[in-house]
Amino acid sequence: MLSVKCLPLFTNFNYSWEMKNDKVSSRAQGVNTGVLTIANLKPEDSGEYRCVMSNSTGKIASGYALITVKVALPVIIKQPKSTVVEIHGTATFECTARSYGFASITWKRLNSELPLTVNVTVTKSLNEITSVLRIDKVIGFYKGSYYCVITNSAGFVNSTFAKCVVTVPCPEMIITPSPAKVRPRANVTFSCLAWSYSGLVYRWNRINYSILPTNASVSFQDKSLPIDAGCFATVYELTISHVQVMQEGRYCCVASNECGSVTECAWLEVDTSPIITVQPKSGTYKHRSRHLEVLRIAATGVGVIRYQWQKFDTTNSSWIAPSLKARTTPNLIFRVLTQEDEGTYRCVVSNDDGSVVSDNATITVYGAPIITYSSAGVVAFEGTKVTLICNATNDVDAIHPLQISWYNGTQLLKSDGKHIAIFTTNNSAAHQIYSSLTLESVNHTDGGEYVCHAFNHPLCYVENKINLTVECEFLFNYVLIHTMYVLVIIYAFYYSSFTNILKVHNVCC
Repeated sequence: MLSVKCLPLFTNFNYSWEMKNDKVSSRAQGVNTGVLTIANLKPEDSGEYRCVMSNSTGKIASGYALITVKVALPVIIKQPKSTVVEIHGTATFECTARSYGFASITWKRLNSELPLTVNVTVTKSLNEITSVLRIDKVIGFYKGSYYCVITNSAGFVNSTFAKCVVTVPCPEMIITPSPAKVRPRANVTFSCLAWSYSGLVYRWNRINYSILPTNASVSFQDKSLPIDAGCFATVYELTISHVQVMQEGRYCCVASNECGSVTECAWLEVDTSPIITVQPKSGTYKHRSRHLEVLRIAATGVGVIRYQWQKFDTTNSSWIAPSLKARTTPNLIFRVLTQEDEGTYRCVVSNDDGSVVSDNATITVYGAPIITYSSAGVVAFEGTKVTLICNATNDVDAIHPLQISWYNGTQLLKSDGKHIAIFTTNNSAAHQIYSSLTLESVNHTDGGEYVCHAFNHPLCYVENKINLTVECEFLFNYVLIHTMYVLVIIYAFYYSSFTNILKVHNVCC
């Protein structure tokens, strides 16, 4: 408030206050008195004032009094307040100040630039100015201290700091390390992937050990995930080269941020159980074979390796140990192989660290038949009928019936109803078979080797070869007559009583 007094030397004067080049403010009191009072001074109240006094004889004016109103610094009447906002939420700060004359208001962030997603609004009313700072889609990077700066012609003033606290979720493990089972000296890699809205810190731990193995190495790779902007995702890997048995254990991946941490673990198992290098193979063998190494297996491993052969029991649908002395050796040997030994076998190979089962192998046993009678070499004349005979007995343990086939060399013969006739009779009770091959009106092309093929399985058979010789009847007569002629000459030589030569002429029909 300003008060200006005008004191005259005499009394009974009329007073009037003037302002040079302007009007006295309507807020002024005592304009027509000797004391001018102006409340709530403003910059526009600055200027030169004088008092004019008058009476009946005239008027007189005082000198000008210069009044200068200085502008005060803005006064903040509403400080911005700290706020806690969830990630991707909206943070709002408000600041109100009182200032005379022109004033401006700006927002700042302590030790950093304002986020790109800010929106500032300013409103003015009378001598007050209000500004609102709004930050949309807040991320962890936007946390910090914010304040407003109000400026007028007198200078500027800063508000108090208002903190923006962003609540960040704890890390989430998207890919967890998987258990691994490896052989000694192999390489193994564990991987984990976590994401967070703020920087992640990783580490690998080995349970019950303060440090990782010396042959372990870690690596990481940042990845952008289509989850949201500001999301940090990192693949973190632990690789152990040339794994040793003593490095078995539980390995854990720990991902942490300012909220907390998440831990996922995986077991590393070093498999020192045996490895089968040679699998048993199926085979077909003759009945009553002796001292036969039927199945064989080979394995490697740590320590003492044990073998246990098993046979599948079709009756109980289970695996049992065969009744053999060599059932715990890598080679399964049968002293005498019989039909009872037929079946499916496998071998369980074990040591102190575990066991492994071999592939299944099937043993098939067939009893060989016996040819009890067969035609010997046969000589026949052209045009005659020839019958070859072959009888065989099946093995009593054979599981397939006995059959006989006839071959001329390698050509299978079949009855044609004209030249070739095959007759076969079975005696199942005696496990016997009788077969005959008849050739009608043979000629010299029918001569050769005939085979009686007795079998009860394609791989279990016995054969007998019969040689057939077909001769012309003229040749037989020719040989007989010439033999007699030689005898006659010999007789004439000794006895000199034969003078005629016997001449014979015969035609082979």
